[in-house]
Amino acid sequence: MAPLSALKTPWAEHLFTYAGRPCTLLRVPRPVAGGLSVEDVHLAAFSRVCTHLGCAVNLVRDPEVLAFAFNYRPPDGQPHLGCRCHYSVFSALDAGKAVFGKANGPLPRVRLDVRGTGAQATVWATGIEPAPALGG
Repeated sequence: MAPLSALKTPWAEHLFTYAGRPCTLLRVPRPVAGGLSVEDVHLAAFSRVCTHLGCAVNLVRDPEVLAFAFNYRPPDGQPHLGCRCHYSVFSALDAGKAVFGKANGPLPRVRLDVRGTGAQATVWATGIEPAPALGG
């Protein structure tokens, strides 16, 4: 899926598809429930399908964009995942939890595995949580 070496810094992102669903792999600054930590590298992956009505969710790195465009100011100042259809916001550092907007369910998490070591280490998706019913 993605070489571990490609995720060099916190908030590096790799987009992929798993079981026909668009997903995102993120390197995050600290361990996340349902994520994977390899030495000092912390990873989390989520479906990019909003749990409100199924629109695309994207990483929003700038907290000022979250404040202006989504009307949500993250208390931690960290990037969040946002849906531009109805302005739902999800916290990658809180296991994909919906923290603002119409979505009331978390983004399904993708299980991860690292295969190989050193420069050959590769991150693989190995499963995904069931998607909640849309329209929450």
